[in-house]
Amino acid sequence: IITFLCIYQTWMKNYKSLVFIALSVIGSIAIGWLLKWGIDRPRPLEFYHLVQSYGASFPSAHSLYAATLASLALLLCQQHRYRLFVILIATLWIMVMGISRVYLGVHYPTDVLSGWGIGLIWTSLLWLWLYQSNFNNNLFFRSKSKLRWNNDVG
Repeated sequence: IITFLCIYQTWMKNYKSLVFIALSVIGSIAIGWLLKWGIDRPRPLEFYHLVQSYGASFPSAHSLYAATLASLALLLCQQHRYRLFVILIATLWIMVMGISRVYLGVHYPTDVLSGWGIGLIWTSLLWLWLYQSNFNNNLFFRSKSKLRWNNDVG
């Protein structure tokens, strides 16, 4: 999905969206693994695991990545005519991913909630930085993006 989005954004010469996608994904991976390494919270007892798991529990990387990808889809498709469908699918995907991690016994509910929060906050902060600041003054991003936060024109 990410590869397709990057190829499409490059083909459309929408480099700001390409940078947004790349930084969102790379940043969420880095943040997730740094937090897992730094906090090193143990997983629930293996007695409750329905699948094999490894590493630290906090935050749930699956939930963090799901929230990052869903918020990318929501932000990049907000002007699209199928945006309500995208909202529905993204919301269902985030919920199913998080609930499945707790059901399988490999995460505590707080791991999932924190993963969702971190993914959404990280992507939102990048969006604000790239689309709401004076980032357009950079030579690389001189052309105006078609994407706007509040349907701004200009």
